[in-house]
Amino acid sequence: MVVWALSGTLRIEPLTVPIHQISVRTDTQNINCRADTQLLYNNSADIIDSIHYIIEALIWVESSNNDSAYCKKENAVGCLQIRPCMVKDINRILKTINYKLEDRWNRTSSIEMLKIYINHYNLHSYEDIARCWNGGPKGMKKTVTLSYWNRVELSLNRVKDL
Repeated sequence: MVVWALSGTLRIEPLTVPIHQISVRTDTQNINCRADTQLLYNNSADIIDSIHYIIEALIWVESSNNDSAYCKKENAVGCLQIRPCMVKDINRILKTINYKLEDRWNRTSSIEMLKIYINHYNLHSYEDIARCWNGGPKGMKKTVTLSYWNRVELSLNRVKDL
């Protein structure tokens, strides 16, 4: 698949030959990434980066990379510290009961729920993703989520350096 992001539009041209990478070309640069990697775009449709970095940063901030993490006070569990209200919201978004509370303990399921959340609420920047994950769909407007974003941003810089 070739993805073109030119002049604020995104065009995807499927290839007939299966490939293992996506080649992305913006007005100023070419970027290669794995085919299963979701990309984030800023307002001008330039590639910001793969979603992989923000997921890893959130996991480090939420659980120190611990799939067994549990916060009794909030009933938040797993690598992304998902609460029951998040599972309910994800199932509401999907209009079906796809996820159960025990899925929060599974890393793959937790990341799937995060991606559904990001896509549904149309979150495009690392800051919006982090602040909404912490403070709900309007979290980017809440000053209380700024300190959380600062911790995620520090983690994000460490993750990118690895």
